[in-house]
Amino acid sequence: MFGTTVARQRRIRERPGPGGMGEARVVRVMPLLPVLAVLACGCAAAAPARLPPAMGAAPASAPAPGASARLPLAKPDLTLADRAAFRRALGWSDDCESAFDAGNGGYGGVEVDTLAPGRYLIGVVCARGAYQGSRTYYYYDETRQPPAARALAFETRESPDERSLVRSTVRELWGLPSFDRRTRRLRVLNKFRGPGDCGTLAIYRFVGGVPELAELRAKLACDGQGAEEPERWPLVPLH
Repeated sequence: MFGTTVARQRRIRERPGPGGMGEARVVRVMPLLPVLAVLACGCAAAAPARLPPAMGAAPASAPAPGASARLPLAKPDLTLADRAAFRRALGWSDDCESAFDAGNGGYGGVEVDTLAPGRYLIGVVCARGAYQGSRTYYYYDETRQPPAARALAFETRESPDERSLVRSTVRELWGLPSFDRRTRRLRVLNKFRGPGDCGTLAIYRFVGGVPELAELRAKLACDGQGAEEPERWPLVPLH
């Protein structure tokens, strides 16, 4: 069909080598004849690769990767086997998983709290730490079919100099968390050091599965006082 064969071409270009000298590099251009033949026969071309979402875009709820398997959301003491099932569904990072230490008791490091019927807050322990650990949290909506999961980001305050607070947003939350089942709020005490005489106490509410910082208290002076009652630390203006 084609009377002329398009020959292969070679193109040589240089790029700087380790010593500054040019290094020859051969780039082959694929022959056009097979491509034209594919077009002539009407064969379907391969679908283009999907690009990743743009950086900084707000994460949306997406069908959980393991949505076909029902998670043991009501089970009181989750095991390492349960943790594996939750990871298939939620897909937390390798860094979080490698930091987790189950200890000798087979602790699963997954905590489930109910935000509303069929909607859950799932905390996954990453590092357990000496006096407090870190967790990553997910909003899990079982009312949708298939169930949808979304990783959560939290507004926090950090103190770089023990005199001031800097606002930040994190996906791995450090501190000692407790969930109030009556108010459906998450309390996180982040101790700046082991004795707990300085740090922050954050209260988060959840609106549509999104955490909002509702109250923040902080004590920046590590002076050996006030560890017993962080609820009496000074309130921090949020706006």
